[in-house]
Amino acid sequence: MPMQSTKNVQKQIISQPSDNLPSEEISGSVTRILYQDMGTGFTIFQLTTATKSTCVVRGTFAVLFRGQVVHLHGTWGKHPTFGLQFTATSYYSTAPTSHEGLIRYLSSGLIKGIGESFAQKLVDHFGKDILTIIDTAPHRLAAIPGLGKGRVQAIIDSWAEHKERAQVMMLLREKGISLLYATKLYRQYREQTMAILRTNAYQIIDTIWGIGFTTADTIARSMGIATNSPLRITAGIRWNLKKNAQQGHLYVTCTSIIAHTNELLEFTTEDAKLSTTAHIEYLCSTHELIRITAQGNSYIALPSTYQAEQSIAKRLKYISASSARMPVRTEIIDAAKLSFWHHLTDEQRTAVMCTVQQKITVITGGPGTGKTTLIRALIGILESQHISYKLAAPTGRAAKRMAESTRRTATTIHRLLELDPLHGQSPYHTQHPLPAEYIIIDESSMIDIFLAEALIKAINPQSVLVLIGDIDQLPPVGPGNFLRDCIASGIIPTLYLTHIFRQVHDSLITHNAHRIKSGKFPITRAADTLPDFLFITEDNPEQFLTHLKDILYREMPRRGYTATDSIVLCPMNRSHTGTQQVNAFLQRCFNGEAKQPYLLSHGIQFKIGDRVMQLRNAYDKGIFNGDIGIITTVNTDETSCTVLFDGRPVHYTQDELSELTLAYAMTIHKSQGSEFPVVIIPLFMEHYTMLRKNLLYTAITRARALCVIIGQKRALACALHQKTAGTTRITLLTQLLQSADSCVS
Repeated sequence: MPMQSTKNVQKQIISQPSDNLPSEEISGSVTRILYQDMGTGFTIFQLTTATKSTCVVRGTFAVLFRGQVVHLHGTWGKHPTFGLQFTATSYYSTAPTSHEGLIRYLSSGLIKGIGESFAQKLVDHFGKDILTIIDTAPHRLAAIPGLGKGRVQAIIDSWAEHKERAQVMMLLREKGISLLYATKLYRQYREQTMAILRTNAYQIIDTIWGIGFTTADTIARSMGIATNSPLRITAGIRWNLKKNAQQGHLYVTCTSIIAHTNELLEFTTEDAKLSTTAHIEYLCSTHELIRITAQGNSYIALPSTYQAEQSIAKRLKYISASSARMPVRTEIIDAAKLSFWHHLTDEQRTAVMCTVQQKITVITGGPGTGKTTLIRALIGILESQHISYKLAAPTGRAAKRMAESTRRTATTIHRLLELDPLHGQSPYHTQHPLPAEYIIIDESSMIDIFLAEALIKAINPQSVLVLIGDIDQLPPVGPGNFLRDCIASGIIPTLYLTHIFRQVHDSLITHNAHRIKSGKFPITRAADTLPDFLFITEDNPEQFLTHLKDILYREMPRRGYTATDSIVLCPMNRSHTGTQQVNAFLQRCFNGEAKQPYLLSHGIQFKIGDRVMQLRNAYDKGIFNGDIGIITTVNTDETSCTVLFDGRPVHYTQDELSELTLAYAMTIHKSQGSEFPVVIIPLFMEHYTMLRKNLLYTAITRARALCVIIGQKRALACALHQKTAGTTRITLLTQLLQSADSCVS
């Protein structure tokens, strides 16, 4: 009968036990799993002993199923709330032998194709030999009525997978890998998991989302890899490039990459440091890295990074220089017949005419300057001449706003390009461009360099590209600074909208957005303006939640809004007023029913009704970084849930929950492209490293009806006067657009 091997685990403390508490050994069957953290493997479950008595056990376990028999070594302790519990410090497990235990074990979801009724039939027929029969003589299962060949084969395959998975998971846990990552690794590599880790554990940095260099290095070192292994040095170099990309930079100076890699690898001797330099030279010689000389500096980059910028520059210049006839016939534009034309300002009319005369146009402007009106005007001209067009934006929320404001179909750029689930590749490219005469992109400041490359490749030289955005907002979350670099090059015609329309100027939100952009303090009162902007002075970050509750349950209802109409936009994830603390608080406020089922992942309880956000692009699910949905189902038996994204249900397994987080609060960066009825912003000096003018500007412009800042005036002053964050990124697109010369040396 299959048996899991012994596994020593870290002792879990549940309360302060009495001194010299003796260790004990107990055994029994797992009857119910009460709590499990996939990140650490920490589990609380109900144990039923051979004498039918029950107790609660807590500890760290690799794999547990209902019905599994466990033999535990540990101590008893009394939890102040939940009473007597057993803390396991080590254990081993066996399959059950009792009639009830076997039924629970077989129906736990361990073996696909066996539910409770079939488990009952199998155990009634074969008794305690059922597991041996499944393992060694599965053909005998056909003797059970209703169990056909297909179902028997499914049971055989599932049982074999279970044995293999249990063995691999135990080995991974022995290497110190968390239950969450162990599950992800096995899902990715199956029976090849251990072989791949022994060959090159560092490759999992690129294949398993959430695993970084430190985790991969710990695994590799446990597998016996040498400190100065070329695999380890390469991984350290690539990891530093990746970390720089997360800060928006496409290139890293040679001196910086060497210094940071030596620090990461803990190289202190001169020989070790020289090996890093030599290895960079080797990787450049094999074209795994490239060296670039620009602006008097020597940079290191991944070839894909430089190729992306180079491809964009070449394609933009090619499209701009195309001699193909413009789709719009300007000579037959009849302004008198276009009802919207007389409502446009001179600068809007100039911008519209530029879009019908130039192959590529950039239009930028702040809130209330008429960008949406301009898009509608352009659409009116295109439709009057029966010219095909596509509307798109970088995120689902931005695309939804674009569709609502234009009353036309708009999609994400990902869906426009039909990026495939496995590799993120598009069927549209230079040889097979998008079938539209106009491509109009909103919120273009959010486009990172790789999405820009895919988009620009898909534009037909016969077509027209219109890029619309607010250049004063935060730069894209991803690497590069596509829109800003295009404008800075002077090669792409750019129109700036500056006139603020009167009906919008009535809003203090809009008024203050422009004040902040100019480096001026916002105001809370002005003649002939809506009272839609509040600043609540508070010097103590720990009092933020008190003010927040007052806004949610007093101020908002007074203005006709419910608490769930709000979003809290935080400068940071951590801190007293970071997203983690605020989300936990708001979940208790909005969805605090204690008895409802939940799934636990990375310290977060996910319940039915929770607002959640996707943290990475999941092409296989058609869900992208920043998409927001609502949890509609939670299945604690199968440890899975369903999230509804814009009316479309998406299934998540337990190990995929690390891709979700609560979205009652989010970082300001994650809010780009969105708009919410009520925006609440904590602003304290504990956010000092993030306080910048463009961060505050982006946050305020997310509010549609009410914006509330709670915090310190000193923090506000700091944000207004510190150098704008993220706009200075190490990129070369501007230079590549201005010159045909390659920078590669």
